[in-house]
Amino acid sequence: MSDSDWVEGFTSHFKEAVNLRMRSDVPVGAFLSGGVDSSAVVSQMAALSEQPVRTCAIGFEEADYDESDYAAYVAGRYNTDHRLTESLPMIGN
Repeated sequence: MSDSDWVEGFTSHFKEAVNLRMRSDVPVGAFLSGGVDSSAVVSQMAALSEQPVRTCAIGFEEADYDESDYAAYVAGRYNTDHRLTESLPMIGN
């Protein structure tokens, strides 16, 4: 298969997988870390949804663990109904 065939196949399967998981009798949402995986899922959810996607994220006091700025960027990019919990301390450090 060519590179474009692989990309087309992946895109088709990814869209189908997200679409299947959005079928629900109740509102659905996504945990948005700001990483590439959750960002891709939210991007596809937004493309498939007529309403703003509901997203949530968790902030941490330690900057090395806090991705809430990335999550907020993605939420803004896809106009989601975004909620952020208050910053949490890391446990066990």
